[in-house]
Amino acid sequence: MNHDDLVKILESIVPIYALNKSSTLTAEELANELINAVDQSEELSNLSKEEKQRFCQKMNDLLMPNFLEFPSKGKNVLESQVELEAEFKKFAEEWRVETGMLSLVTQKSMHPAYQRIIGMGQPVIPLILRDLEQKPDHWFWALRAITGDNPVKPEQRGRRSQMAQAWIQWGKEHGYEW
Repeated sequence: MNHDDLVKILESIVPIYALNKSSTLTAEELANELINAVDQSEELSNLSKEEKQRFCQKMNDLLMPNFLEFPSKGKNVLESQVELEAEFKKFAEEWRVETGMLSLVTQKSMHPAYQRIIGMGQPVIPLILRDLEQKPDHWFWALRAITGDNPVKPEQRGRRSQMAQAWIQWGKEHGYEW
């Protein structure tokens, strides 16, 4: 499996995890969705059953832990939001520090901290939009994975500030506040 194959697989799988924030999927149902996506993936058709299981387990280990933590039982919404923001800031800083010298967006987007942010789902969108507004960065892949949308016009691609503005406008149009 090459890098491009992995990128395609992750693009199809990560939105499944983002669903958990706005749906009633249990952790087991979410894991089953991952297994189904992997089973149906052409890119993984040449892998053995054991290799597919290992791949699913690694994806679960990467994406799942953060999923089920927000909001925690017994905590009010404000406490959960504070924890969510702290977690986002921690992962965003780790991502920036460890990928600062990388030039390929696909490499930056595959970083575990970036993937964990995607795994935080819908609640993290306002935090990403605020960060994008303050200092345009490569949050476009994450936003697209979480929302399933892409407001960036073809002529804006590759122009980070224009792409950021397109997403900020999208956020405002969809009622996000940050």
